[in-house]
Amino acid sequence: MKRKSTYNKRISVEKAIDRYYNNHKSDLLQIFGSERSAKAHLRYDVEDMPQNYFTTKKHATEVFNNYVESITRPVSVRVKHAKKEALINSPNVFSSGRELNNKIVGWETDKYGNQIDLFVDSGKALGRIGQFDDTLIGYYEIKNSDQVLALVSHYNGKTRLESWQFLDRNLL
Repeated sequence: MKRKSTYNKRISVEKAIDRYYNNHKSDLLQIFGSERSAKAHLRYDVEDMPQNYFTTKKHATEVFNNYVESITRPVSVRVKHAKKEALINSPNVFSSGRELNNKIVGWETDKYGNQIDLFVDSGKALGRIGQFDDTLIGYYEIKNSDQVLALVSHYNGKTRLESWQFLDRNLL
């Protein structure tokens, strides 16, 4: 009895680009203007691109969808990544990310369909926590919550680190 080979499941980067382009031709032409430009951007600008092969067609589509979304909706991508990082950095505040679905006030859409970032700049010193001086860089509001999605700078005299976390609204 022959074993199934996982080699057959792999898809080359070039075939994945062609396949994605053919399935999303009208959207890509609207964004990039031409087939050549769209395929070049998909080949050279995608961050998570493997060297030679994708493991599955689904993985390839996911990577390309994330790239196109980062171009067309940059604020929503920033909020999505901020939410993921905050859930890791502040694990006991919300039990899951589902609680936050459609509650983070991150952007508005203007009459042309462009996203307007609603990030509130702050610069407020939060004081010394442990060995770090913390400063609130800014935040996004969360509807019906005592928390905000905050970008905090941690500084220990030599190193500055920035991280997303959930902060109590009273600290603002």
